Amino acid sequence: SRLHAGSYTLTATAQGYKAYSQMINLHTGTNAVSVNLELNIEKTTLSGKIKDYIDESILSDVTVTLAKNTVKTDKDGAYTLKDIPVGEQTITLEKSGYDKNSKKAAIEKDKPLDLTLTPSGSVVFVSNSESGKRGIYVSNYDGTSVKQLIKRVSDTEDFDIAINPDGKKIAFLSTREKRKLEKSANYEPSLYLINTDGSNLLQVSRDFAIRTILWSNDGSYLAWVSHTSETDTDTNLYLYKLANKNTDKLNTSGTTYSFTFNHKGNAIAWPQSQGSGNPTSESGTFYRDLVKGETKKIDDGIGSNVSFADDDKAIQYDT
Repeated sequence: SRLHAGSYTLTATAQGYKAYSQMINLHTGTNAVSVNLELNIEKTTLSGKIKDYIDESILSDVTVTLAKNTVKTDKDGAYTLKDIPVGEQTITLEKSGYDKNSKKAAIEKDKPLDLTLTPSGSVVFVSNSESGKRGIYVSNYDGTSVKQLIKRVSDTEDFDIAINPDGKKIAFLSTREKRKLEKSANYEPSLYLINTDGSNLLQVSRDFAIRTILWSNDGSYLAWVSHTSETDTDTNLYLYKLANKNTDKLNTSGTTYSFTFNHKGNAIAWPQSQGSGNPTSESGTFYRDLVKGETKKIDDGIGSNVSFADDDKAIQYDT
């Protein structure tokens, strides 16, 4: 519009910017006026707590970064960041032993923002999600990046996993060899080892009715019970040493159904009864020192509920 020379108040408004107002003097002729609008950034003090995604425990010493602001959570898992612009912002969480979490979050005035961190590593589990057949899968702790650890073979199954205490190896049963039983149309599973990254598949045993697969607490040994044949009714105890890949049968005669490792992982104990149809086979309660390789009979009675004392200096059982 055409204006007369003189003094005027110039105002300018726009969404997301501060209102502008200024006195200006117009002269006869053409007048050029420049206006710089300032962003209207509302700021707030942002606070909240950081928890473990899995067990919801509070996490202290988490580095919380938003723009150029960085703080660490206190012993209660709490953090506070001052002068944070309201709106969508990228916030980053970091802590040793956890996956780095960088995400966009809607920052609201005077509203706490609680967040979680997912432990580093992966979860190994068995699922029949593929054609109803059991297979071994691995995923992140938050359930993302699910994949099959080892591909199943046609209509066979992988199941009954036992993870080494160091998390690097998995023992499992698999029918991938397609061993058929004479008295059944089912496949007979064999015992395998595999690295948790899916490499180095190794068959450990082709015995029958393999069960009770356990690692020693130090991860050096793997033990299980099984039959030597499809028609065998006696159950034997076997011990596999990870270092040299040797397997030893621990019960010299008789049959055993259970066993227990001590807390240190350097000894094993088991009850043993007479074998089927063999009255001369040895029964009792036995102990083996895995370091010395020596086996001792500690009681003529067949112990039940065999266990080691907390300090491993005694063996407890009922007879």
